[in-house]
Amino acid sequence: MYTQVRFAPAQESYNPSEELILLVDKDNQPIGSCARKEMRQKNLTHRSTFVFVLNNEGKLYVQKRTTTKDVFPGFYDICTGGVVAASDPSILDSARRELQEEIGINPENVEFCFYHLYQDEKTSVWCACFLTYWDGELVLQPEEVQWIELMSTDEIFTRSQTENFCPDAIVLLRMMIDQGRIR
Repeated sequence: MYTQVRFAPAQESYNPSEELILLVDKDNQPIGSCARKEMRQKNLTHRSTFVFVLNNEGKLYVQKRTTTKDVFPGFYDICTGGVVAASDPSILDSARRELQEEIGINPENVEFCFYHLYQDEKTSVWCACFLTYWDGELVLQPEEVQWIELMSTDEIFTRSQTENFCPDAIVLLRMMIDQGRIR
């Protein structure tokens, strides 16, 4: 099945570095907020949403991130999502906001799966993992997404051996497979 893809108009004043981000502690409890730029510079622990979007054939929508992203620029990302803003009413609202912003969809069901703490030299993030299904049109955000393609999990794992994929999302995909949520 072919999914129609188009780009949204570019935003004239797009500058995510000053966005206020929710900060959390080692137990995933809110402790305050700061600008995204400060969170990245100091590698402060925060929350992000990671939404696995599958089509009816079980393939994942994989984004090629723009080279201007503040973390993992130009990498393939197997999830739609992003940092939770201090103003987001809930983690589900944040996930839905990201789905709308990045790929222009508003699915009926977005299922929360689990939280997982992911840490490396670039990020310290409580990942809020979600799952949804979509087979309609996509409207990509040009500031964040270069293009999108459908991939099976086998293709993702094979290509991740030679191409750059967001490492946090690869860890989460393995967990989703282990839990039987994705094949």
